Amino acid sequence: MIRLLKLYLLSENDFRRLFKEECAQLEKEFFGTYKIGGGGIKNDGFDLDRFLNDQNTEAFAVILHKILTEKELTNNQTTKNIAALAGFAQYDGTTIQTFIINNLIFNDPQKGNELKILFEAVYTALQQGFFYKVSDIHPDQLIGEWLSTKETGQLRINYNMTNFMPLGDTIHLIVSRYNNDFLRFSCLAKVMDYDTKKEGELTVRETFINIQDGYIHHHYLDEDGFRFLYKSPVFGFDGSRFETQIGDIGFAFEKMKK
Repeated sequence: MIRLLKLYLLSENDFRRLFKEECAQLEKEFFGTYKIGGGGIKNDGFDLDRFLNDQNTEAFAVILHKILTEKELTNNQTTKNIAALAGFAQYDGTTIQTFIINNLIFNDPQKGNELKILFEAVYTALQQGFFYKVSDIHPDQLIGEWLSTKETGQLRINYNMTNFMPLGDTIHLIVSRYNNDFLRFSCLAKVMDYDTKKEGELTVRETFINIQDGYIHHHYLDEDGFRFLYKSPVFGFDGSRFETQIGDIGFAFEKMKK
């Protein structure tokens, strides 16, 4: 549904006029890097922090309010808007129709207007300042072991290439000092060995982080040094609890007792 929201925003003239750089990023995502004709969209996240700041948040909220009050957001109206995007001009009608059917989750009559619900959720969060109430913490405050108490998805690897089966969505996070500039951010999931039936933990994600202005900056390390991956906000830190995102998955963590 997030990919549908992004495509819908591309069809809004006010969004295109005020957020030109973000439109260019989204157009590259849909019509460049992944190619409509290639079968689909790989990125189902939407990094609002990539383009929103204190100066333009209100303008973005106005655009969302206009969409919510003036647009039907029905399947037919949404399809018509999206199909008219200039990026689709390079494809024939059959390719466009196949792409829309295969890649966009439309409103289920039994669940209500899901696209409208998503727009409302983003609009409400903007009105309440949710996206910008980050916790400006010192990196050393994250050092220790944490256990997730809430997850919006499963942080996982390709278990088909292993002899393990994941057990639940809970993540055991270990944050340790790597060097003067970086911390090691290790995410372990509970798994079971198919052969021995023994349970244990497996590292499913590991990055090297530093923290700037309330955001965790994730990096990977190769032979050329540290390479930036993405940043994620830290919310509600009180010394024993915090919330953040790992990739596109949201987590709430509590510090484990020694």
